[in-house]
Amino acid sequence: MKYRGAGVLATAGPLLDVRYAAPAVTLVWSPLRARVITPYVGAGVTYMHVMATRNRGLADATVDDDVAPVLQAGLSLFPHHRWGVFEDVKKAYVRTVARGTVAGYPSSTRLQMDPTVLQAGVALRL
Repeated sequence: MKYRGAGVLATAGPLLDVRYAAPAVTLVWSPLRARVITPYVGAGVTYMHVMATRNRGLADATVDDDVAPVLQAGLSLFPHHRWGVFEDVKKAYVRTVARGTVAGYPSSTRLQMDPTVLQAGVALRL
């Protein structure tokens, strides 16, 4: 994910690239579980772990890891009683802090990452 400056730093160009992993754990509720078409909603948490940063305009950059809430909604289609397909969307609300130096001066900023993940796959009912 690339971050650019705003305000005074708007003309500075890209300040920081961040590579991260954010696995999520959610609990889902399905009001129509025994049906062929099964909608569901869920909520949970994600742990955003920063794997790498690439300094651009922000020298000596560090970005904090974060634990954040996640919302989920999806739809399953089960044409067979055990096998089906699903599609869902997860939205995380990640807020973290980046620290470094700009032109030799210490600087920190809040980052609002908020990744949205679209997912599809094959499902098996046990």
